[in-house]
Amino acid sequence: MRDIIKTERVGYISAEEGLDDAFILAMKRAGVKITDKANWNEYLSIEDIVLKFRKHKSPDVIFIDNLTIYNDELKKVNIKKALLDKLPNKLFIFLAHEERKEPYPASARLASKLAKVIFHVSGLKASVTSRFSQGGEIEIDEKKCEVIWGGSTNKIN
Repeated sequence: MRDIIKTERVGYISAEEGLDDAFILAMKRAGVKITDKANWNEYLSIEDIVLKFRKHKSPDVIFIDNLTIYNDELKKVNIKKALLDKLPNKLFIFLAHEERKEPYPASARLASKLAKVIFHVSGLKASVTSRFSQGGEIEIDEKKCEVIWGGSTNKIN
């Protein structure tokens, strides 16, 4: 995320944690700096997301953390109709929990079916699945990842 903020206007909706001290410390540990290109928000309703990000000069990349919080809202209308069709020129990055190695809840499963790229993060390693490449793996912290997984695996095809 810290690299995308350098080149794109980014909106981050921290619906699950909010913007409390723990969230701010986590962003600092990850090397994310507050810049003019980043727009930080706590929970916004689906309707408010559409209104906010429909505006001219609003962020082009929108992180929604976490789809679990939006499950009740998205039960009434699916994620495609509620967000993707109303904001077609935006890149959405949805974060979700998983249960039994599957996205959770139902709105997260639908988002994964619609996604062009999926990053499954476990043990400081992201496995990448993509519609337009063979995918691969990215180590988030090479030293710690080596301890967990037993060697370097950074490769995307």
